[in-house]
Amino acid sequence: MSRVGESAVPTGARYGGLSASSAVPARARLVWVERLRLPLMIGVVLIHAYDPVRATHGELISLQGRAGFSDFVMFLLSQVIGRLSVPMFFAMSGFFFATAIPWRNSEKLVSALVQRARTLLVPFLFWNILLTTMFLCLHFLGFYQPAADSRYSGLFVSSFWGLMDISLGMTGYPIAYQFWFLRDLIVVVLLCAVPLAFLSRVSLAVVTAIFGVMWLLNIWNWEIPATGSFFWFLFGCSVARWSLLESVSRLPKSLFALYVCAALSEFALVEYDWYVIFHRLILFLGVLNIYRIATYFTDGSILSGFSARHGNAAFFLFAFHEPLLTVCKKVAFLWATGPAQALGVYFFVAFFVIVVSLWAYRILDAVAPGILRFATGGR
Repeated sequence: MSRVGESAVPTGARYGGLSASSAVPARARLVWVERLRLPLMIGVVLIHAYDPVRATHGELISLQGRAGFSDFVMFLLSQVIGRLSVPMFFAMSGFFFATAIPWRNSEKLVSALVQRARTLLVPFLFWNILLTTMFLCLHFLGFYQPAADSRYSGLFVSSFWGLMDISLGMTGYPIAYQFWFLRDLIVVVLLCAVPLAFLSRVSLAVVTAIFGVMWLLNIWNWEIPATGSFFWFLFGCSVARWSLLESVSRLPKSLFALYVCAALSEFALVEYDWYVIFHRLILFLGVLNIYRIATYFTDGSILSGFSARHGNAAFFLFAFHEPLLTVCKKVAFLWATGPAQALGVYFFVAFFVIVVSLWAYRILDAVAPGILRFATGGR
């Protein structure tokens, strides 16, 4: 899920009725977008680090609800800031996909779909089949026995099609559950590709707004793909087709201040019935302010250098962090006997998994670069 789309921005022919110079931003202007790949992926790890886990003895354990301050910090990082990651990845995917398809150019459309098959479908199949094989082997060797209510238990009693469903997530999460994102993205690309190639900018904006309202108000909330997956992908497409990237970078600082204030207030509003709508409004406001957030990763600081050095490992971190993170949580969550320990364990498991994943990426890049490129869709 590094860019979830291609980093190369095509130039050339007219796009959507606009000249190439105005429709497609210069590569240099997209540095801040590309530098966001790793920070956004770390946000995904933080989301998953916050989730409860079933311990080895079967009890469900959680770091949540230990104390006000630790709860606030974890909630802010995982459920507010971290939650910007998924919408941004869908939007970035839509942006790069739209820039790859000149308006009413069927030849470029086919080329873009073939390219997406390599970058999306291949890693989706690779990692889910790999994890399915691993669980089956561990089970038949006697090293793994899932609980009766585990989503993995069906692997060992299902028919072939049931196995495919559990493995690839045809009716629920895939076995590598973080890959629901790629599954949704594949379906969205297939459903939107032809309309995107022929819709006018105005029509695209109207369709995007309709899906935005549906997502905000939770109207007709499809499961696969989710309504939000459609909206954020189309939002990215609209940004590309209307050449709005520069406008996003010039939004006033007061809007960012509004986002910060609203984000800090979320923790206190969770219990209200209208919280979901409020949360989604804050998500939208956060995405609009993403350029200002990204400046911390492009200003030559330590954060910027770290993001630049390890950005290529972002998709591998996405694929590799689970089930490693779940295994770490099963052990480490038992150490959290108080609020201070809960916060420490939260940061430790996330930090440990990120470091191990980046380390594994470097090793594979050195000893088996071909396998690594195949597993990450050529990234």
